[in-house]
Amino acid sequence: MEKFFNFTSKHPWYIIITVLLITFFSAVSAINIKLDANYAAFFPYGQADETYVSDHSKTGTTPIVAQRPQREKSNTEETGTVVSQEKEGIILPIQDGQTEPDYPYGGTLLVLVEADNLYTPEIFNAMQECLHDFVARREVGEPFSVFDFFTFEKRGSRLAMVPISTHEDIGNIPWTDEEVEHVQNLIENDPNLKFFLTSEDCNSVMFSFPIGGFNNAMMDEFSAAFDPLRAIGCRVYTNGGAVISAKVMEYLQKDLVTLVGLCLIVILLTFYFSFKSVRSIFLPASLSVIAIIWTLGSMNVLGYTINILNIVTPCMVITLGSAYSVHILNEYYVEFLAGRKGNTATVASIKIVKTIILASATTIFGFLCLGVSETTGLKDFGISVSLGILYCAILATTYIPAMLTIFPEPSKTKALKQSKGILNKLIEKIAIIVPKAWILLIIIALLLFAGYLYTNNRISLDSNYMSYFPKSDEFGRESRHFAEKMGGTTPFYVTLEAPEGSNRFFMNAENLADVWIFEQQIRKDNKDILQILSYPSYVAFANKTLTGKEGIPDSNGLLMMMARLVMMVQNYSGGTFDLSGIISQDGNSITLIVQNWDSVEKDLMTTSSIERVRETLIDNINILPDGTYVTLSGDPMVNLKFTKTLFADQNRSTILSIFVVLILTVITFRSLIKGIYCIIPVICGIFINYIFMYSAGIPFDIITVSFTSIAIGCGVDDAIHFTLRYSKNREIYCNEKQAETIKRTIEETGRPIILTTLSIVLGMMMLSFASYTPIRYFGLLMSVTLGGCMVSTILFLPATILLKEQILSKAKK
Repeated sequence: MEKFFNFTSKHPWYIIITVLLITFFSAVSAINIKLDANYAAFFPYGQADETYVSDHSKTGTTPIVAQRPQREKSNTEETGTVVSQEKEGIILPIQDGQTEPDYPYGGTLLVLVEADNLYTPEIFNAMQECLHDFVARREVGEPFSVFDFFTFEKRGSRLAMVPISTHEDIGNIPWTDEEVEHVQNLIENDPNLKFFLTSEDCNSVMFSFPIGGFNNAMMDEFSAAFDPLRAIGCRVYTNGGAVISAKVMEYLQKDLVTLVGLCLIVILLTFYFSFKSVRSIFLPASLSVIAIIWTLGSMNVLGYTINILNIVTPCMVITLGSAYSVHILNEYYVEFLAGRKGNTATVASIKIVKTIILASATTIFGFLCLGVSETTGLKDFGISVSLGILYCAILATTYIPAMLTIFPEPSKTKALKQSKGILNKLIEKIAIIVPKAWILLIIIALLLFAGYLYTNNRISLDSNYMSYFPKSDEFGRESRHFAEKMGGTTPFYVTLEAPEGSNRFFMNAENLADVWIFEQQIRKDNKDILQILSYPSYVAFANKTLTGKEGIPDSNGLLMMMARLVMMVQNYSGGTFDLSGIISQDGNSITLIVQNWDSVEKDLMTTSSIERVRETLIDNINILPDGTYVTLSGDPMVNLKFTKTLFADQNRSTILSIFVVLILTVITFRSLIKGIYCIIPVICGIFINYIFMYSAGIPFDIITVSFTSIAIGCGVDDAIHFTLRYSKNREIYCNEKQAETIKRTIEETGRPIILTTLSIVLGMMMLSFASYTPIRYFGLLMSVTLGGCMVSTILFLPATILLKEQILSKAKK
């Protein structure tokens, strides 16, 4: 290393030109990196389904977990058609149902139109006008709504399937009072439309549009298309995958520039007030900019995008990488004042390089430990920041010394300012107090451990993406209103499959009646369940329409007739909910679409609500016909799986981080005890953070769940610096008392430790200006944790060393 730094001092322009060339090629790559607004990319699709089997011998107990049966598609002939009188001549074939629903996120725009008196020709005409203008856009497909749906109506002694609307909208023919009243009666009489295509009070109707090429610029333009409805007193709300993606993109574009700019500004201000020189601003700023360009260029080469998770990568590079600049600059001024022979930058670099290498290595490995995560986004995030930290370490030991060499030496007056001031006086007092109060400090550390044990399992995890938007955001408020009116947009899918060897199992009145009882029971047991769209619910409605009695008819013949009509209804489903799989052609598989929201928090799907609904479903499975296979799937199950995966990822990455950092420090110091010394401040910092999270009511989420392994890798830097200097002082002043060595070490390391941590903490605090709640929480938690690690390094680590010496001293006696 000495030869390398001597080369740098003699040929600084070689280093500088090489850095500039790499920066140029990285910039060419970086400008092509893309923003990715697909928030659903992190979800583990295809891995979340749970299958059970009903067993009447174990009624009242947890159902048996089972493998979903593999069935061949039925070749049963189509069972017939019915021709409605209103659209006579249309043949409605019955097609093979889909038992595996798709869960598309993007490409859907949901529009909710609400009015106190919705059913008037004026409003219907305005809706017709808005729809005509809206679907005329090339990005918008044909809408699906209650007006495209079919319901049941009694015609004399028979049951007929009729469309909700027979209005011909060709040529903008106006609605009549009679047509509007007819539609209102049909909607109000069909319970299956509630929380599906209309609200419970029927004063809201929802339209679903397939959208292509939706972006931020179109959001206001699309919303303005419904201004004619607003002008006559209607309230219009938008939701769906397309809107959410556009909103995410809007925040990504704004936050990327804002957060990076704020982090850079606060770091530079910290450096200026710490060193009060031009070079202390220019060098860290240029290092940070270069490191970010290298990082973004590498991310593009690796095929990564900037998403809601790794958008903090540039900020992490700036804040964490700035610590290496602090170490170099601090040592540079110390060596300059000492007046040692040789190039000052070279001497300072040789002295501090071991600290930088070890600190960067532990930080990099802390981020790389996210690689054990099952969540792809966390892996990419860990790799991206690891590269950024590596680049900062390389630049700090090459670019910074080269630049310091070509800069003129600072004046003695400016250099002397670094050894005076409030910070230095504070450190001197701490150095005196710690050796005297070490017993009290040990007691405080034990209390922190007790606080961690109490709070460890009491912190919740929030994977509800809607809660990530700012509470004051209009879109967030509209989404919560949307949830209240329509019961959310992400239902459970409960697929029931007949026992092996069955034939037309759910066409049997007795078996179907059991399913109907199951539906009624889960709705009774759980207020989060607002609607169940299913084959039994349509049969029950058809039976009530025909006979006046709600429920499953006793006669299999009557049931078969109703089944034909229900199958026809499902062929006209579409839009937001796929009804094509509510019953299979062979009658051996049906799917219940369980519409739900959080009735406690009055919000869209939340983790606690998902757990409640899932438990209700599982608790009542044994009501179903004996031997029925039950598969729970859909976005809620994916969300729940994601929640469990995040917790598992956190535990794995945390344990691995502690193990890796311990191994690295043990190898470096060739001492298990000193390796443990380095871990203690990090553990205390995590204790402090858990207590803070519990006290502040901050949950874990997709971003904050990664903070522990990151904090271990970052927070250990201060402990490494302290332990390195302590070990060196013990060698130099071997006859000195332990307390004096501790005091000397605090005085020598206190300033760079506080300055590096302060720059990182202030940089992390800038994340509180982010649009997304998880990013704000992440910045706050990292600040608290790293601040706790710094305090622990200066207070608890010295106390631990003194405790060990006391124990050894008494053991010798």
